[in-house]
Amino acid sequence: MSWVGYKVRSAQQIFENLKSKISNPTSGLPEVTDYTESNSLIKELLIWSGIAEHLNYYIDFKARETFLIHQKLYKNAWAKAQEYDYRIKGVSAASGEVRFFINQSSLVDITIPYGTELESDLGEIVLTIESCIIYAGELYADCRVKQWVKKSNEVIGQSDGTANQSFVIASNVVDQSISLSAGSIPYETVESFVFSDSDDYHFRSTLNIDRDIIVELGDGINGKIPQSGDDITVDYYVSNGENIGIGRINKINTSPTLPTGIEISVSNIYEITGGGDREGLTDIQANIPKQNRTNNRAVSDQDYIDIAELYTGVELAGIGDKCGKTFKLYIYPEGGGIASQTLRDEVYNYFDDKRMNTSKLVVYSAGEVIVQYNVDVVVLNNFNQTATENNVISALLDYHSEIRKVGGVLRQGNIYQLIESVTGVDYCIINEIIAIPSPIPYDSSTPDISWDVQIDSSIISSTWKIKFDSTTGFKVFTGTQFIGSFQVGDVVEKHGLTFSILQNYQSGNTWTFNTYEVSTGLELDEPSVLNTNTASITLNMSGGI
Repeated sequence: MSWVGYKVRSAQQIFENLKSKISNPTSGLPEVTDYTESNSLIKELLIWSGIAEHLNYYIDFKARETFLIHQKLYKNAWAKAQEYDYRIKGVSAASGEVRFFINQSSLVDITIPYGTELESDLGEIVLTIESCIIYAGELYADCRVKQWVKKSNEVIGQSDGTANQSFVIASNVVDQSISLSAGSIPYETVESFVFSDSDDYHFRSTLNIDRDIIVELGDGINGKIPQSGDDITVDYYVSNGENIGIGRINKINTSPTLPTGIEISVSNIYEITGGGDREGLTDIQANIPKQNRTNNRAVSDQDYIDIAELYTGVELAGIGDKCGKTFKLYIYPEGGGIASQTLRDEVYNYFDDKRMNTSKLVVYSAGEVIVQYNVDVVVLNNFNQTATENNVISALLDYHSEIRKVGGVLRQGNIYQLIESVTGVDYCIINEIIAIPSPIPYDSSTPDISWDVQIDSSIISSTWKIKFDSTTGFKVFTGTQFIGSFQVGDVVEKHGLTFSILQNYQSGNTWTFNTYEVSTGLELDEPSVLNTNTASITLNMSGGI
């Protein structure tokens, strides 16, 4: 049996391997000279080789079956994370901006305090993460927010003085939002204890095998052990990890102090983005190699991309054109949409101890190009038309989740193959694939734009620029052509593109975006991500039952 190597799999390979070793004059069987099937030994070897091939098939199948089941379990990914000292991350809280309005101008400044509690129409609690001021004579002010709730001064356990203690908090804790003290001594959070000394007051938060957030303490060599009897006390935030659509935040639970006759309201004119669940199986499998490859040091373009994608709340990242030692990093938030300025600032700070001192970093939001489909779908006989339609929509949504990257490509042939592979579909005809652009701020001081936009089939492929020259006036360019000067609220219509800007901006604020001809596919020439949604998919169904 030792003569057959583990890589020798088929019956013919096994037999030839055995025959070559038998015929070896030194280590083989020199008395065997007849290698035809008339020799009973050779005939037995042929039979044994055939049996061995079938045994190999059986062993391979069972091994594959066992391996695949094991690899699809969260507990396996959790074990790998322990092996590679990877910190499994918790919930990501959505962030963005809201706008506070007053019914009439005030003679004094109105301050909206840090931690003002707001609420969405679905009961989601949102807190301001900065104080903001509606200045005297003004009617509104913008303020940054996060979808989270604070939990304070909770005792989660008591130290017993042993090494490597851990304490469970909850499942919906926002990643890296925990402040911890043992007794009266505050501890500092770290990604790993590798660089902790024996007298460093460090702790680490991660997920346990039950997917609850826990805090881990040191072993006395890497990280200080709290004294026996010390209470372990934490402050932290919890979140549901969901994004909040435009206009859904409309209730103020803790109203600021207002002058007589002044009423205040709130709304979010942009989506609150970047919310996400705890890391799961696929996240861990994707992120462990990124951490191991980069060692949390950003040198190359790919290092910047991988490290950015390791940050909680970032789904995708890409690098734009570099200018010398300046890296332009574009990030796309969990759940889609436009990355908030809060998330951009957090990612920038995340790179503080990871990039070279000689390199500069600017973090932008990647754009989001929404793909609109108009497709005729013919359903096979005896298949339910409505069920087939839902399956096609699900297939398109799943496909976009799989192909998403900064600067994506979409081939019409792949869409045909995708739709026609759905159970119940006879064939399809793609009428239109239209890309709806998302303007990208020219620099980090320019906010996201609020606009209404439509594209028709006469759209041209071009790069556009919108530049404000006053708080209400702006100019539009396409390529090297000047289109004209407009005011906020005007309808701009040119080359198949129709849009209007919905609010005022600062003079100098500039955005760029690309449009693409309606054709057989899309190849983005910009730092944006191809995405779609149910409202953007029009299926003209026929056939079936």
